[in-house]
Amino acid sequence: SPTAQGDEDALHSEIEHLDRLAADTNFVAKWFQLAVRREDALVRRRRNSLVPLHQLPAEILAMILLDSLDFEGGFGQKALQSLAEVSHRWWTIIKSQPRFWTCVGSLEDDIALNIRKAGTLPLQIISDTECRPPSGQEIVSLVRAHAHRWFKIRIQSDQMGDPLFQALAGYAFAGLEFLEINGFPHTVHLELRNIERLRQARLSLIPCVGHGRRQQTQPAQLLTSLSLVLSEHGKYPCACLSSFLRQCPNLRDLEICGLTADSNKARTSDLSSSLISLPSLRSLLIQNFSHRFVGTEFPLLSCLRCANLTTFTILYSMQQPGQVDPVAIVRQLCVPSQPEAEALPMDSVLRNIGEQVYFDILIHLGQVYIMAQNRGTSETSPMRFGFYVSPPTTEVFTRDILPHLTLLEIPIEIRITSYVEAGSWSKILDRFQNVTVLEFSGPTDLVQELIGALSQSSSSPYGVAPRVPRLEMLSIDDKYRNFWSANIDQMAPIVAVMLEKRRGLFKSAGMEWPSTFQVKALNSHIFNEGAWTPLKEDP
Repeated sequence: SPTAQGDEDALHSEIEHLDRLAADTNFVAKWFQLAVRREDALVRRRRNSLVPLHQLPAEILAMILLDSLDFEGGFGQKALQSLAEVSHRWWTIIKSQPRFWTCVGSLEDDIALNIRKAGTLPLQIISDTECRPPSGQEIVSLVRAHAHRWFKIRIQSDQMGDPLFQALAGYAFAGLEFLEINGFPHTVHLELRNIERLRQARLSLIPCVGHGRRQQTQPAQLLTSLSLVLSEHGKYPCACLSSFLRQCPNLRDLEICGLTADSNKARTSDLSSSLISLPSLRSLLIQNFSHRFVGTEFPLLSCLRCANLTTFTILYSMQQPGQVDPVAIVRQLCVPSQPEAEALPMDSVLRNIGEQVYFDILIHLGQVYIMAQNRGTSETSPMRFGFYVSPPTTEVFTRDILPHLTLLEIPIEIRITSYVEAGSWSKILDRFQNVTVLEFSGPTDLVQELIGALSQSSSSPYGVAPRVPRLEMLSIDDKYRNFWSANIDQMAPIVAVMLEKRRGLFKSAGMEWPSTFQVKALNSHIFNEGAWTPLKEDP
């Protein structure tokens, strides 16, 4: 009916009116909320401007903000965002200063933004295991397009397809000064080109200068520190390492860890006749080395010539001692097959230690550590050589290794806590030509055998002569303090007879008896006038 139609139209008109009122109310509410937020921002900005830090000149504030960032460890755009959210002024400073944008902390960042904002400043980039870049090939192209600007690159990844690693391989990064590559357990080498500005490198693979026509011609003149931390699961091209080292005349510190197998021993042997001159090298460290090498020879050692070396450490891996043969290494260190023998690593260190140099040797449970010390200082040994003797006996060490050290005519102090076969002391002592201090810890029968063997003449073909002719101190100990330590006096008659007979041997040989000769027991008593006298304790 007309009346019903009129009521319906009126109802619709009322609803539309109410909708307009609701929209106007929502608009007013939203406008009011926005106004409050703007006012709050103005209040906070005015309040922040009163803080002394925000009243600093822009140049000073920029320096403070830059100092809060970790340029050494790296930072990404999230760190910049956190700083920018503090205040509008901070954001203005950050977006206008190129220095804030020189570090790419993740491949997930907008690298193009960093490159553009940094202006012409050098750049550094860091890739870590967690990052999952959206486009690997795009990153490769972008990094290579600005290759001359990257002065520091660090990769931490276990991904074979890491885009940053792909960008590095075989490409020229002429401005690169610092390079660090960690991970990549199945990647054994990386070709580096145009690295004449490289200063420091820490790598989990072997650097390579290329082969044939691709071989690098510009040496790494500025490289002073090279650290290789390799995987025990990889086989590495030692020939590539030798070629690379020949390009590093100013290298000062060289560290090689985990080199377990050579992927091309034939080529390495071919290059072993060519010397590697490193006149600036001061420190050489080789550790966790060679337990999977056939023959355990390391041709690199016999090639090195480093006349100014001051610290030298070589430590075998002890994981598979049965496969270690350190004799080859000792031979390479002590018996040169090439000229310039005085520049061999061991000889260089010994010469630089000084005139009071001596060997300090510890034989403990089959493990042997050879150190070189300066008698006039208590500083840490600048030379350390550690390996495993198999079978673990003192006889093997003194027969196969000690003669090479004896040829160097340097005093030797030797401490033995390892197993000594009964009846072998006479043969062992005949090899102690340069030993000045002998310490042995063992059971009653072996200690008595040692003392008795010192009472006898050497089996030298040149006539009667005392064993261990340069010996100045004998120190005996009870290894487990359950054999003879409770009755130390039982050793006194044996020691007295030994001293009397040794004096006779020295006299018969026309040799002067060492006036400083001492016999100690248990590190607490000294033999004096036929009896043990307690040592005076230091105040």
